[in-house]
Amino acid sequence: MGICAVLVWSLGTTFARGLTEEMGTFTAGAIANFLGGVIMLLYKKKTMGLQGIRETPRAYWLACGICFVAFSITVNLSIGLAYTREQVITSGLLRLIWPLLALILTIPLHKKRVSKWFVASATLSLIGIVLGNYTESLAPQALFQSLVDTWIPSLFAFLSSILWALYSNFLGKYAANPKDDHVGLLMLLSGLIQGVLALLFRESPQFAFHQIWGVLYMAVVVAFLGNFFWVSAMQGKRRHAALLFANLTPLLATVAGALTLGVPLTLPLVVGSALVAAGTIWSKYCFLPDEA
Repeated sequence: MGICAVLVWSLGTTFARGLTEEMGTFTAGAIANFLGGVIMLLYKKKTMGLQGIRETPRAYWLACGICFVAFSITVNLSIGLAYTREQVITSGLLRLIWPLLALILTIPLHKKRVSKWFVASATLSLIGIVLGNYTESLAPQALFQSLVDTWIPSLFAFLSSILWALYSNFLGKYAANPKDDHVGLLMLLSGLIQGVLALLFRESPQFAFHQIWGVLYMAVVVAFLGNFFWVSAMQGKRRHAALLFANLTPLLATVAGALTLGVPLTLPLVVGSALVAAGTIWSKYCFLPDEA
């Protein structure tokens, strides 16, 4: 389930960017999340019913609910506010660092202990992010200009990583029972909020027939199947194995996104995304033996 979620999400950026370019940032997010939420609720009603909402821990609604909705908004902003498709990929390394952040958050949330090498492993991922932003040349001024050009999408990308890392940890803590997870309602709420934001910001979406495939992929595959796979993985006994494979997301999503969006797949970008993944995997093995 965890592997399927990662593979699905690796192509999500491509379709999300295409939809935001034509529909608008909030309109695209609203449609994808709302349709995905409806499908998720229909699936849950058929498999286990919709009872138990009142019995769900309040901490789930506060922790998972706020993190999920805020994540849905910030991740769309990080993609939609990028001026070019190249910026979507380079700033995306910050959006894809959430597996490392999820590991870091297990230290305060789950009282995990790590060795002194943990700082070095996390630093390796940060070096990868910096290297991936060398879009023109390896000169320092090229990096500075890249960071200046992408600071807005990069900020929202980093916020989305923090929020998804928190959501993943809270999900295992407050929704160990599948009946306690109501991600369908969270998607519906996210879709409604983004719909309101689309009206407030007066987005003027342009609808075309070819957009149907992008909407279906984002709603059915990413929003429904992706979340279904990930929730199942986080509630399973091999939750940490799923998180370990998810560490490859920066490399897989960067390569897939660059190829499908027509962005040059430069050596610094590939090596940078690989270092992000390597640093995260190394971090996993920096937890003390009795806490692994």
